[in-house]
This record gives sequence, structure tokens and C-alpha cells, in this order.
Amino acid sequence: MFTRFKTFADHDAQVPITDLLQQMARAAKTYRRFTEAADNFSGPIDELGLFAYRLGVLEIDVMKSVLLALLDAERPPIPPAILQSTLGALESWLMRRMLVRASTNVYNQFAAELVNIIRQSDPAKVDQAIRSFLMNQSSENRHWPDDDELKSELRDMPIYRRISRSRLRMLLESLEDHQRGYKPQAQAFAGMRVPRAQFHIEHLMPQSWEAKWQPPTNGNTLDRAHRIQKLGNLTLLTRKLNSSVSNGSWTGPAGKRQALKEKDLLLLNREIDRLAEDAWSDETRTATVLPGGRIEFEGRIFDSPSGAGHNLRKRATYGWYFWLVDTATRKSLADVRREYLESMTAGRLDLDSEDLDQSID
Repeated sequence: MFTRFKTFADHDAQVPITDLLQQMARAAKTYRRFTEAADNFSGPIDELGLFAYRLGVLEIDVMKSVLLALLDAERPPIPPAILQSTLGALESWLMRRMLVRASTNVYNQFAAELVNIIRQSDPAKVDQAIRSFLMNQSSENRHWPDDDELKSELRDMPIYRRISRSRLRMLLESLEDHQRGYKPQAQAFAGMRVPRAQFHIEHLMPQSWEAKWQPPTNGNTLDRAHRIQKLGNLTLLTRKLNSSVSNGSWTGPAGKRQALKEKDLLLLNREIDRLAEDAWSDETRTATVLPGGRIEFEGRIFDSPSGAGHNLRKRATYGWYFWLVDTATRKSLADVRREYLESMTAGRLDLDSEDLDQSID
């Protein structure tokens, strides 16, 4: 490393060593600024500090070189909105690849390519350059997973067993932040983001459920053991609350649901309470799509999937995503509708092509 640096200082830097040392000092201050911000787990944090915190959890220190390039004091500054947009694209690429468990083998080379793009781009357009670069990657080691790939992976992944606790906690923290209004093109309404690296991950239905939970009404205990480890069964709790409700029942005055109502302040858990049923069931409920698009459920006819879903759940329900046509793949009515509309569009394009061919003839 020293030999390479000496070669750079003597032949490549093209500045006197005193100037080079001053540049290094400025870069060191920048590095210290975002690393110290990342270590602030409970106070307010800006986008830069949050990105650095998540890089630390992901254990991808090589990407800190990209941060240094974005904040390079030797170049014209990148406008704050452009910097935030760039960090958002990079974070999405990194987080999505982590969740689908994509390879990190080329990240050293990839970071170097990102640094070069930043240095060659107009500071006011660096986000566009980075986003375009990421979107054009198609190899398995570099691609940016889209929504369909991410959903497909998360629907059946026993995520508690597949990714580290720190990374899973970071994911749940980001879901809580989203509930607080920290999302693109939105104004956050909460005072600050959720404290980081402090909460415990809790299974809503505990891993040791046998003592206080009923056996499965549909499927078997192996199916339940798999479902328990999925993202939808996980939340965040304080250490004290986690200890008091761990392995407890869902209902009753001493149950988890009541404890969440009385002692927890996370919006993520308020949403769980809002969506939860009074009883816990593994049972599959079946509805039938009738000719004309209406829904038959338990002897009643509903004009829409949402109406049938509301009847079942006794609360507002977006039926197109609630009703599944294939429980194994989690394919919903919304997926079927999208496929149908896409096929109609493709058919229209084919007809238009035939019309054009005929007009040419």
C-alpha cells in the first residue's frame, strides 16, 4: 500500500506533496464527519449520516470511497437535492441486492467505476448519471433488482434465518421511518427517525408457540415454522417490552396485542394492531370470481374484491392484493389483472402492426 501511495505522490498526483497532504487532511475531515454522524444512534440524522450508518450495517466499507467522491472538497459541490437523490439510488441498489442475497464479489471494482462517473459528471446531473449507470447493469453480479424480483424473494423467504440480525433490524427501522413519513417526495410528519441499532427484533407469533398458541388450523407445524420466520411476523420492540411479552399469547389482558397498545409507541406496531384480527388463524379462506367480475364469498355476492375482503376482515381492505389466486407463489388478483391488461396492450400493438403492414402493401 505504501509503495503504491509513494508512486502516486511522486508521479500521478501532479501537485506538490504539501498540497497533497492538505487535500488528504480535507478528505479526512469529510470522512470523520459522515462516520461520526453514522454513530449517532438516537439523535437527529441527515441523509448522509443515515447512508453511512446503513453502509456500516451492510459491511460494505468500499462504498465509502463513493461518498468521499461525492463530497470531494477539491471539486464544485453537488447541490443538496442532487446529493440526496444520488444517495437514494445507491442505497436502493445496495439494499435490494442485500435482500435478494446477490453477490458482492465485484463491489471493489464497481465502487471504482462509480467514483470515475462522479468525477466525470456535471455536479448538477450526477444523480442522473449514477441512476442511468445502475439501471443499465444486467449481469447477475451488478443488476439492480426490480420490484417484482424483490417481492418474489420476500414473499416466501424465512428472512429471520437468512440475513443477519443487524441487517434485519435496519430493514425494520426503515419500515418504521416510512410510516413516519420519511419517503421520497414526501414531508416527514414525525419529529425524528426511529432510534437506530437499539430495538430488539420480536416474532409476533413466537418461535416457541406451543405453550400459549393454538396448533395450526390449516397446514402443519412445519408450514407454521416456516411462516414464523418471514418478514410479516417480525417487528421491533424495546428490550424491556420484548422481555415481558416474549413467547406470550396474542390476545388477552396480558397478551402481545394489548401490550403493544398500552406500552409501545412505534407506528409500525400501530399498523400491526390496526390490521390484526382478534384471533390468530392459519386457515385459508376461499372466494370465487364469477362471470362478469363479481365475487362470491361464503354464500354472498360482492361487486368487488375489496367488498369481499371487507366482509371477511371487518375493515377497509384493498381486495385486488388481498385475494390470492395461487398461495404458493402469492400471485394476487392484481397480478392477474396486470397480466391481462399487458396482453391486451400487446395484442393492440400486434393489430396496429398488421394495419401498418397492410397500408404499406
